Amino acid sequence: MSLVKMLNDDAAELRRFDDLPSTEVAGRRFFATLDALDTTTMVPVALLLFRSSLEPARRARALRALESYLVRRLVRGLSTKTYSQLAARLVSVAREDLSNADDHIVQELLSSGADTFRWPTDDELVKHLESQSLYGWIGRRRLVFVLGELERAKRSQKSEELALPSRLEVEHVMPQSWRANWPLPDDPELVQRRNAHLNLLGNLTLVTGPLNASMSNAPWSIKKSAFDDHSLLLLNRELVKKQEWDEKAIQARGQDLTEHLLEIWGGPHHFMPDGWKLVEAESWAEDAEMPLDDVAAAYAAASSHLRTMLERLAAEPGRRWRFAQLETELGWPRGRIAGISGGYGQGLKKQFSGKRPWHVHLTSTGAWELWVDAERAAAFGAHPST
Repeated sequence: MSLVKMLNDDAAELRRFDDLPSTEVAGRRFFATLDALDTTTMVPVALLLFRSSLEPARRARALRALESYLVRRLVRGLSTKTYSQLAARLVSVAREDLSNADDHIVQELLSSGADTFRWPTDDELVKHLESQSLYGWIGRRRLVFVLGELERAKRSQKSEELALPSRLEVEHVMPQSWRANWPLPDDPELVQRRNAHLNLLGNLTLVTGPLNASMSNAPWSIKKSAFDDHSLLLLNRELVKKQEWDEKAIQARGQDLTEHLLEIWGGPHHFMPDGWKLVEAESWAEDAEMPLDDVAAAYAAASSHLRTMLERLAAEPGRRWRFAQLETELGWPRGRIAGISGGYGQGLKKQFSGKRPWHVHLTSTGAWELWVDAERAAAFGAHPST
């Protein structure tokens, strides 16, 4: 009977997803994103979050992190083949501590630097979008979704609240067939450079089907007038201000749209557990500057789980462990390190002026590592816990 009740409750919760109240902003966005990306693999995670007693703000944080993870991987062109496996892991780590499910979900998303699971960072996306095509690489429906969200992000409180038409199409500002109306000197390098810019984010916009058909491969003067006469979208109102449209203009617009994209779908550093923060340096200065006497005192005052973690790090000074690797080594469930770190942040961190007795580092691939150096390892041994 308990299984039947659980299934009935789940079915009722799933039906509720179709009509979430306006106050459930993160939930409504999350399910709209799943629909646009044509994926249901993360629905079990959302079901667990809504079915649990998790605080609404923490549920929203978990949903926003998942949305960021999915969209950033989409834009980066990373595989979706392992999402079912990831969803199962997220459900597992969240169930172990539902009151802190958002921390555990975020930590799990940060736990791997492999392409199959990586959460792309800002730097990675900026470099990718500067030179890699979006059109032709991700599906048109998904590209319309990304461009539509960029359109919404450009609107201010002074803008009219206009709904986006349901059947917008992707338009190349500089057409793919450009040779007839967008002449270039007969230089192979210039031709290659132009072709490399055609499918970049900065050269893509949204238009209605009729407007798309009317412009076709027209020169910039005609396309500019068509945008001015017929388009209400801010993406296109900005275009009509351009006297010329060339590779330099594509790069400049691409940079602007990329900045908006990074704000809409904040990166890993936006979702770090309470008490954690990300700075530009690879390792945190606050950790590196912790006096050895304080390192020893923090170790002595640490919880048993934290001491176990520090002792394992001290056994191999300098070795950098991915969170998931260390949890496996210690036989811990995924996400425990995040919980331990959060506990330290809420308890001892203030006592030691915001410093920690271990080092932490975010790699260029977006994976977190932690370790202790030989001096800290010696400090642990010199001042054992009591």
